Amino acid sequence: MSNMDIAGPGDLKCAFCGQTPSDGRRLIAGDNAYICDRCIDKAYHLLEEESMLVPKSPVIKTVPHPHKIKEFLDKYVIGQEKAKITLSVAVYNHYNRVLHSRSIEDDEGVEIEKANILLL
Repeated sequence: MSNMDIAGPGDLKCAFCGQTPSDGRRLIAGDNAYICDRCIDKAYHLLEEESMLVPKSPVIKTVPHPHKIKEFLDKYVIGQEKAKITLSVAVYNHYNRVLHSRSIEDDEGVEIEKANILLL
């Protein structure tokens, strides 16, 4: 039997603010403590504000074609033509797969196969 099971009505109070049911607060039981509706509301709004401060990841609406990706790699990688082409196609397929999985959840149509690449 836990402490929550044997607590009497006078023992019920919010673990955060100390409010009791007699103060007009509704208490929700946790494993070893109670929390009142006001504290739940405050915590919810704090978390909501925090989530708005976190920068959202940029959304890619269109994926550059493999030849554009290779042109970008050409600026930074000397030689390695086959590796740049392979990587360009793999990156293009990856982003297409990610975009299509977001937009078409239940589609049984075309599936872009995943490719693993090892860079040494």
